Amino acid sequence: MKSLMAFEEFGRLGTMTAAAEALGITVGAVSQHIKSLERSVGISLVTRAGNSVKLTSAGQSYRNFLARGFQEFQDAQDAVRKIRSTSSITVSSLRSLAAKWLAPRMVEWQKISNGAKARLQGDLTEPNLENGDADFRITYGRHIEPHRQYARLFTDIVLPVYAPGFKGRELVTRPEHLLQLPLIEIEWADSEGQSPGWSQWAAVHCKSSPFIEPTLVFSFTNAALDAALYGEGVVLAQLSMVWDDIVAGRLIVPFDLRLPMPQPYYVAWSSAAFDKPAGREFHRWILSKGRQQGDLVIDPSKCMKTGRAHEDSRQAFK
Repeated sequence: MKSLMAFEEFGRLGTMTAAAEALGITVGAVSQHIKSLERSVGISLVTRAGNSVKLTSAGQSYRNFLARGFQEFQDAQDAVRKIRSTSSITVSSLRSLAAKWLAPRMVEWQKISNGAKARLQGDLTEPNLENGDADFRITYGRHIEPHRQYARLFTDIVLPVYAPGFKGRELVTRPEHLLQLPLIEIEWADSEGQSPGWSQWAAVHCKSSPFIEPTLVFSFTNAALDAALYGEGVVLAQLSMVWDDIVAGRLIVPFDLRLPMPQPYYVAWSSAAFDKPAGREFHRWILSKGRQQGDLVIDPSKCMKTGRAHEDSRQAFK
């Protein structure tokens, strides 16, 4: 490497003396490095006539290639320094999960990371992490496949919820009574890993499973959950996306009668994510949030001791 650097500096500056000064070595050392390089490549790179030393045509061509190589190396070093100097991390997530699960928890992340900056973006399509679209991606099911590095976060469940002011909830004493109320269904635009619907729920949890035609059908999860919050009906909601509303008493769980999501959620990260100051810390934190959500799915009652959850929800999770 030293021989290459000495030769490239000589070719760039034109004299042994200038190359020696640039590298902080003697003129004799520069000469020895160039002779060593000539022995290594097996051709003459310079011509010597008295005190005059010039590049040969082969030497000029070789130096041009070296110059480009050293510039690319410098560009790579600059890119790494830029990554390391950027404290902000970019997190891409499916929109509904970003809004209902991740965004409320990012406040906690900011506190424990000493104010490290994070940018949360909701993306329907998978970003190219290696091209710098994002540092981390939270996604679902088989959509994880394009990513190189990833880990499982949690597998969610769906269960029925409605608002405290929902008309008719006072008539609900058995699970099958829910089927007589306005039902809100979620049908994803991409049916891959579709969350369970009311027909599946009724077949598992009700003695009879009549044909069920939902009152409202939404292709966006957020819209369906908002409709339930406004008292428009009962929705089969993912626990991760309504837990905060349950704890706050904005939604009620009449029965802890659940169905599992067919596929898990994952977090993926780019090969450069850990080079950022907060990268590894965010990685550990998001995995811990995934474990917490998984524990919540197993036993929600342990997390109902605080908050303003409705008494019906507390009873359902006993």
